Amino acid sequence: MAAFDDDLCALERALGLDSRACDGKDRKTDYAGLLSGAFEVARRASRPDLLGTNVADRALVHQWLEYRLVHLSSASCRGGKRTMLQELNKHLADQVYMVGNYLTLADILLYFFLHPIMVEMTILEREELDCLTRWFDHIQHQPGMRQHLPPVVIPRNKLYS
Repeated sequence: MAAFDDDLCALERALGLDSRACDGKDRKTDYAGLLSGAFEVARRASRPDLLGTNVADRALVHQWLEYRLVHLSSASCRGGKRTMLQELNKHLADQVYMVGNYLTLADILLYFFLHPIMVEMTILEREELDCLTRWFDHIQHQPGMRQHLPPVVIPRNKLYS
């Protein structure tokens, strides 16, 4: 199984595709990587909107997926998690979604990547990253998104000041 099968299986489930093959034994498709796999899953789900609705948005979705693949994976290994989270928080200061005004593959795959990190964070740490936390809470409440993952409780009122 490829290194990103968990992400791709979660994406398949989120998009309502048959994911019984995700146990690894009956996997019908072996993706070469996260990007090509994610694009193929979106195609199979008949959701081209997840790739972006225009050329500029498609380029941004691709850019955020590469960012997730290259920078975020290495940052979590190197201990640069805090910087990575601050960069995302800054980007989301005036954005509802990562790209445009609609859900894309960038949002979905970043959500699955960030979930274990957000679970480990304290409420105070989440409050310091208010834009990222707002985005994360919005994405986790999208239909089919959370699946088997535990919800991350986000208080509506600030507990610390």
